[in-house]
Formats: sequence, C-alpha cells, structure tokens
Amino acid sequence: MKTRVIYISSLLLVLSLAYSQAAWSDMIIEAGFHLGGDELIQEPYSNGETGSIKAGNMFSFDFGPLKQFSEQFEGQLSLGIKSDVIYSGDVEVSWIRYPLNTLLFYRAEKYRLGLGVTYHFSPKLKGGDFASNISQSYKNAFGTLLEIDFNLKSGFMWGLRYTRIEYETTQGDRVVDGNSLGILIIAQL
Repeated sequence: MKTRVIYISSLLLVLSLAYSQAAWSDMIIEAGFHLGGDELIQEPYSNGETGSIKAGNMFSFDFGPLKQFSEQFEGQLSLGIKSDVIYSGDVEVSWIRYPLNTLLFYRAEKYRLGLGVTYHFSPKLKGGDFASNISQSYKNAFGTLLEIDFNLKSGFMWGLRYTRIEYETTQGDRVVDGNSLGILIIAQL
C-alpha cells in the first residue's frame, strides 16, 4: 500500500509539472553534504583508523528546471548523483546512486518550503583495487523529500533537505535505511 501511494503521488507530481501552463523559468544547480542511514561497510585505514560508508551519506550534485505556477508556488525537477567513497591505501570503495527529485515548493519572501518524491536509480556499492571483491547492487528506490531553503542573495539559497528512503538488495535479502539530513547550496540561473 505504501509503495502504491508513493508511485501514484510521484506520477501526479511529475505530470502536473510537465503539463501545467506555466513556463520553465529557471534552472537550479544544487550541491549538498548529507549524513545518515545504516552502515553499509567499514574498511580499515593503514594508520589503524576505520572508514565507513552509510547509506544516506555523503555528497550530492543535482541540476534541473524550476517552474513557476504562481507567486507562491513553484515546482522543481532535478537529476543528479549522490555518492560516498572510502580511500584507504590500496582500497577504494564507492557508494553511488542517481536521484531524480520532484518537489513542489511554497515560496515566501525569505524562504521556500517544499515536499516531494525522489527515485534513486542504480544504487551500487563497489570496491576497487584490493577491495574488488566488494560488489552489491540495490533495486531502484522511491523515497520522500522535505526541504526548506533560505535566500542568501539574488539567485543563491542555502537549504536543509530530509530524505526518507530504503534500499533493498537486488537479491531481496537485505533492506537498508538510507534516510539522511543534508545541507544544500543552491544556484538559481
């Protein structure tokens, strides 16, 4: 039931953005730093410390169009990459996924508040060099977004984004919590 509600709401949001009479007015470029989620892997460094990757971490980069519906409401569609990497001597492990985000925002004078959905394509944990035995693929995943952005100056904002999502292995034997809280820097072009 939960999955069906997410599918239907995301489809309605994407269709409303695509077929509304408002014009695509601007482009958005976002860079973010995120923390959270279940631990996927731990790797020891050569100095004895341990590095880990969590399912909600680390860096993101997105871009896409912004559509004005009215003075107070706008829609945003973005595609990007979200990744984390451990480098440890001869070991490299990466966690990569490609999010498609759709948000509907209420805009006030100094901030905007948004709700939306996200779909993460090709989530994969992969090792290189001496960690080449590490390879775990996950199913594409739906999630929800809550975001608040604050105006810095004309064309620039900073924001906080909460992402709620779970990743299931392609074998279906493990589900990991990918929930995260991120801070964003946003340029509106």
